[in-house]
Amino acid sequence: MPPLDTARPTPHARLYSCLSYRAAARRHAPPSPDRVRVLPMPTDWKTLYEAALRERDPAKLAEACQRARRAIHDRVLELGTQRGYEVVIAELEEALRQLVAHESNRKPM
Repeated sequence: MPPLDTARPTPHARLYSCLSYRAAARRHAPPSPDRVRVLPMPTDWKTLYEAALRERDPAKLAEACQRARRAIHDRVLELGTQRGYEVVIAELEEALRQLVAHESNRKPM
Protein backbone atom coordinates (compact mmCIF):
# COMPACT_ATOMS: atom_id res chain seq x y z
CA MET A 1 0.00 0.00 0.00
CA PRO A 2 1.49 3.39 -0.97
CA PRO A 3 1.95 6.03 1.77
CA LEU A 4 -0.71 8.70 2.02
CA ASP A 5 0.21 12.15 0.78
CA THR A 6 -0.86 14.31 3.70
CA ALA A 7 0.64 17.50 2.28
CA ARG A 8 -2.10 17.77 -0.32
CA PRO A 9 -5.62 18.38 1.05
CA THR A 10 -8.48 16.35 -0.36
CA PRO A 11 -11.35 18.12 -2.13
CA HIS A 12 -13.55 17.45 0.89
CA ALA A 13 -11.01 18.98 3.27
CA ARG A 14 -10.86 22.11 1.11
CA LEU A 15 -14.65 22.36 1.09
CA TYR A 16 -14.91 21.96 4.87
CA SER A 17 -12.17 24.49 5.53
CA CYS A 18 -13.89 26.96 3.20
CA LEU A 19 -17.23 26.46 4.93
CA SER A 20 -15.76 26.86 8.40
CA TYR A 21 -13.93 30.01 7.27
CA ARG A 22 -17.19 31.48 5.95
CA ALA A 23 -19.04 30.59 9.15
CA ALA A 24 -16.30 32.19 11.25
CA ALA A 25 -16.32 35.29 9.04
CA ARG A 26 -20.10 35.63 9.47
CA ARG A 27 -19.81 35.37 13.25
CA HIS A 28 -17.26 38.17 13.44
CA ALA A 29 -18.53 40.43 10.67
CA PRO A 30 -20.59 43.49 11.57
CA PRO A 31 -24.30 43.08 10.81
CA SER A 32 -25.48 44.19 7.42
CA PRO A 33 -27.53 47.42 7.38
CA ASP A 34 -30.76 45.57 6.62
CA ARG A 35 -30.30 43.39 9.73
CA VAL A 36 -29.60 46.24 12.15
CA ARG A 37 -32.44 46.83 14.58
CA VAL A 38 -33.24 50.51 14.88
CA LEU A 39 -35.85 50.32 17.62
CA PRO A 40 -34.89 49.15 21.09
CA MET A 41 -35.82 45.75 22.43
CA PRO A 42 -39.03 45.74 24.49
CA THR A 43 -37.17 45.56 27.80
CA ASP A 44 -34.60 48.25 26.95
CA TRP A 45 -36.96 51.03 27.94
CA LYS A 46 -37.52 49.44 31.33
CA THR A 47 -33.78 49.12 32.00
CA LEU A 48 -33.17 52.76 31.04
CA TYR A 49 -36.22 53.88 33.02
CA GLU A 50 -35.08 52.09 36.17
CA ALA A 51 -31.55 53.45 35.76
CA ALA A 52 -32.94 56.99 35.49
CA LEU A 53 -34.99 56.51 38.66
CA ARG A 54 -31.89 55.27 40.51
CA GLU A 55 -29.70 58.14 39.29
CA ARG A 56 -28.80 60.45 42.17
CA ASP A 57 -26.18 62.65 40.49
CA PRO A 58 -27.97 65.82 39.30
CA ALA A 59 -25.39 66.28 36.54
CA LYS A 60 -26.25 62.88 35.03
CA LEU A 61 -29.97 62.90 35.77
CA ALA A 62 -31.10 64.93 32.75
CA GLU A 63 -29.24 62.71 30.30
CA ALA A 64 -30.48 59.51 31.95
CA CYS A 65 -34.07 60.76 31.88
CA GLN A 66 -33.73 61.83 28.26
CA ARG A 67 -32.45 58.37 27.24
CA ALA A 68 -35.27 56.66 29.13
CA ARG A 69 -37.87 59.00 27.68
CA ARG A 70 -36.59 58.38 24.14
CA ALA A 71 -36.67 54.59 24.67
CA ILE A 72 -40.23 54.76 26.01
CA HIS A 73 -41.38 56.88 23.06
CA ASP A 74 -39.66 54.48 20.64
CA ARG A 75 -41.48 51.54 22.22
CA VAL A 76 -44.82 53.34 21.98
CA LEU A 77 -44.15 54.05 18.30
CA GLU A 78 -43.08 50.45 17.76
CA LEU A 79 -46.35 49.17 19.17
CA GLY A 80 -48.29 51.80 17.25
CA THR A 81 -52.00 51.15 17.09
CA GLN A 82 -51.72 47.37 17.27
CA ARG A 83 -54.48 45.70 19.20
CA GLY A 84 -53.76 43.81 22.38
CA TYR A 85 -51.07 46.13 23.71
CA GLU A 86 -53.29 48.50 25.68
CA VAL A 87 -51.88 47.30 29.01
CA VAL A 88 -48.30 47.74 27.80
CA ILE A 89 -49.03 51.21 26.46
CA ALA A 90 -50.68 52.17 29.77
CA GLU A 91 -47.53 50.93 31.55
CA LEU A 92 -45.38 53.05 29.23
CA GLU A 93 -47.53 56.13 29.84
CA GLU A 94 -47.29 55.63 33.60
CA ALA A 95 -43.51 55.24 33.32
CA LEU A 96 -43.36 58.57 31.46
CA ARG A 97 -45.41 60.27 34.18
CA GLN A 98 -43.17 58.84 36.90
CA LEU A 99 -40.07 59.88 35.00
CA VAL A 100 -41.25 63.47 34.61
CA ALA A 101 -42.19 63.61 38.30
CA HIS A 102 -38.82 62.18 39.32
CA GLU A 103 -36.94 64.62 37.12
CA SER A 104 -38.87 67.63 38.41
CA ASN A 105 -38.35 66.58 42.05
CA ARG A 106 -34.60 66.29 41.54
CA LYS A 107 -34.02 69.61 39.77
CA PRO A 108 -32.22 72.17 41.89
CA MET A 109 -34.39 75.09 42.92
